[in-house]
Amino acid sequence: MKRKQLSVFGLLALLLLTITTACAQAYVRTAEGFRLGIVDNGRSRISAQLSRHEDGYWIEGTVHRKPLVHGPMTGHIHVEVRSAEGALFTTMDVPLEPASIPSGARRDANFAARLPDDLPPDAVVTVRHRGDEGVRRFRETPASRM
Repeated sequence: MKRKQLSVFGLLALLLLTITTACAQAYVRTAEGFRLGIVDNGRSRISAQLSRHEDGYWIEGTVHRKPLVHGPMTGHIHVEVRSAEGALFTTMDVPLEPASIPSGARRDANFAARLPDDLPPDAVVTVRHRGDEGVRRFRETPASRM
């Protein structure tokens, strides 16, 4: 009986570790010294990069529909820029190209947007896919809306 209880507790601990790891949001440091965070959801996965071009800073990337997801995928990319201390600097909604990913067709859409030139040093840039039916909504607390 004790062995069965141990295995149940072991499975629960493994499940909890898997869930917390899957929901974690990692930030990567860019060559420009900014931190880039990507928030995936249940229907799509985002790949993005923040880089400097002749005309300023750009956030560019692709939204990929996950393999087992069926039906059209629409929406936009929500970009949020905060200072290293967490103060909101700017937000923007970036359209996808193509605007809708039809079911059974191409599984990805691209996006690109120019960011303001005066980004704060050590800025934190977060990228999310929003506006798609079935996308997990991220509740923001009043403290995060500064």
